[in-house]
Amino acid sequence: MANLAGVTPTTINNEIPEADKTVSVQENLSDKHLLSTLDSVIPTRTKYHEMLSKACEASTARIILDKMISKNIHPDRKSYDMFLNLINSPSDLRMVLKEMNDKNFKPANQSYAHLLKFANNGAEVREIMLELELLKINCNAVYYNAIIKFSNDKNAVKQVIYEMKDKGIKPDINAFCYLASFAEDATEVKNI
Repeated sequence: MANLAGVTPTTINNEIPEADKTVSVQENLSDKHLLSTLDSVIPTRTKYHEMLSKACEASTARIILDKMISKNIHPDRKSYDMFLNLINSPSDLRMVLKEMNDKNFKPANQSYAHLLKFANNGAEVREIMLELELLKINCNAVYYNAIIKFSNDKNAVKQVIYEMKDKGIKPDINAFCYLASFAEDATEVKNI
């Protein structure tokens, strides 16, 4: 049977292909090992960060964070950002960001940038940016580049670059690369 766009006989039958099973089992074993050693760890922020960096699943990271807190070691931005990287749903991500706020640990714009991976268009990125504005958190080039990524013509890209400049945000190489992909010649990019 031909393998068309990743469809194999096993995926047709809703089974996990053997290669994916191996990765999943390895991740589970890795997380199980982390959790089995959690109580024997000398409680330091560095050691917990090391464990968080090895976690494969958000549920494992949550247990590690809770253990940190129980040992009176308060998570810092690095702790939360490692946790945020593992979260696979926007609602769960928003709950953790709220938790950070509730604990008087104001998430920075890089913490909210994790929401960008769930955006499906420029309008959704704008909604995230509006949320940040209401929280009095300044957006950086990462957010504007996300809008540009969803733009489908050079005028839309130019408009976002001008908006960035108006807000005092220096467009980075990514913004100009997106513009160059639509430009007819280099002078269009140079004249921005």
